Amino acid sequence: MKSEYPKKEDTGFVKMQNPNIDYGGRLERVATALNGDKDIYNTAFFLNPKKKLMELSGKQYTDVLKSFRIILDHVRAATFLINDGAEPANSDAGYITRRLLRRAIRAGKKIGIQGSFVGELSEVYIDEATAYEDLIGNKKKVIEIVNKEENLFYRTLQQGEFEIQNILRIRVKLQVQMPFVFTKHMGFPWS
Repeated sequence: MKSEYPKKEDTGFVKMQNPNIDYGGRLERVATALNGDKDIYNTAFFLNPKKKLMELSGKQYTDVLKSFRIILDHVRAATFLINDGAEPANSDAGYITRRLLRRAIRAGKKIGIQGSFVGELSEVYIDEATAYEDLIGNKKKVIEIVNKEENLFYRTLQQGEFEIQNILRIRVKLQVQMPFVFTKHMGFPWS
């Protein structure tokens, strides 16, 4: 019968039966547990970005939890992805970056943020990431890319709304495949 417990080797280190198992204890989760809180967005990692988002939106975090969490998480992830070379694109890792940014922008519009905001929030994350010298060094480039993608998405939204209005004006019956066409071919978010 195999033992489920770690075995000690001659080196004094414990050798695990299944090394490299991810138990899900990210730094934020550990900090949250140590703080006795259940919300990772109340940790120091999100303190200043959350304040900036409240300033930009005029809303309190507790009033629009879901939207704030989407924005805070997605902008942070996209900021680091861009720094690592995954610039917004229509394929591969760049597609993930694009989807993250666009979902954050939609969540921002949902809570009433007018105009561009993602670059400002991205800047807060970069300024706090002092351990990431390459990110600090690429600050200008990352923010330019974020702002460019945000502007591109706003144009996509305008174009999609214009196309929908044209279809409705000529009274074409919306067909089942129309959401697919708008979403996949034009980048217009349907939800």
